[in-house]
Amino acid sequence: MRFASDAAIGSQEVKTRTHPPRCWGGGGPLSVGASLKEMRVQALGSEAGAQQAQQAFRTQPRNLTVRAGATAVLRCEVLRPSGPVQWVKDGLLLGPRRELPGFPRYRMIGDPRRGQYHLQIDKAELEDDSPYECQVGQSESSKAIISHTVWITVQSEQNHGAGP
Repeated sequence: MRFASDAAIGSQEVKTRTHPPRCWGGGGPLSVGASLKEMRVQALGSEAGAQQAQQAFRTQPRNLTVRAGATAVLRCEVLRPSGPVQWVKDGLLLGPRRELPGFPRYRMIGDPRRGQYHLQIDKAELEDDSPYECQVGQSESSKAIISHTVWITVQSEQNHGAGP
C-alpha cells in the first residue's frame, strides 16, 4: 500500500498519512524524534504490569579518572532490584554475571541483596577509556531503568607526569 492522497491511482488504493510514523516498543508508541535512551528503555522492556515495586537507582555511577594499572570502580546501587542488572561498555552489553566472561579484569562487586552492582576493573588499561552505563532490565513488577552515561578516563604514564 502506498501513501499519497485520498484518491485512488489506477486500481490501487492510496491513503493519506495524517501523522508521522511511530515506532512501537512493547509499552506504546515512540515518536520518530524519540531519544535513543527512550528506545533502549523500551527495548529492555517497558510496560511491566503492576508498578507498586518500581526499581530505581539509589546510586548512579560517576565519571572517573584513573591511572593506567590502577583499579577503577563504578558504583551502581539499585533500590528494589527485580530485573537483571548488567553493565554496558561503549554500547556492548557485558552481561548480568558477577564474573564477566570475555573480560577477565572486569567483575561486579558488592552485595546483590543490598542492591550493589558496582563494576570493578582491575589494572586499568587505555582500552578501558570508554563510556559506561548500569542497566536494570524489566521484571513482572517493574520497568527497565538505565543510568546516565559516564566515562572512565585512563591516564597513561606519559599523561600524568613523573609526580610521586
